[in-house]
Amino acid sequence: MYIIVSSLHQPNESLYQHGVKVGFSKVAVKSGGMATAKTCNYISNVLMTKEVIDNGYDFVINITDDGYLGEGAAENIVFLTPENDLIFSNFDHTL
Repeated sequence: MYIIVSSLHQPNESLYQHGVKVGFSKVAVKSGGMATAKTCNYISNVLMTKEVIDNGYDFVINITDDGYLGEGAAENIVFLTPENDLIFSNFDHTL
């Protein structure tokens, strides 16, 4: 496991007031070794970013064949519950 720490860049205040547009990507979720190995193959990420631009979204998320969350083009998805539990997808399809 590795953790990257960087300074926080505050998003535009309007995102807090109006939210963001999120769409479901048509790009297939990475599977097998491509999902768990760091490679220089970023074509999925590039195609997902193109979907963001083409459809006017702020983010897209891909979904596994079983209906579980995959990941975004350059971000993973994590939920923080009121009980302070972090909920995130397993690492079968995300890095």
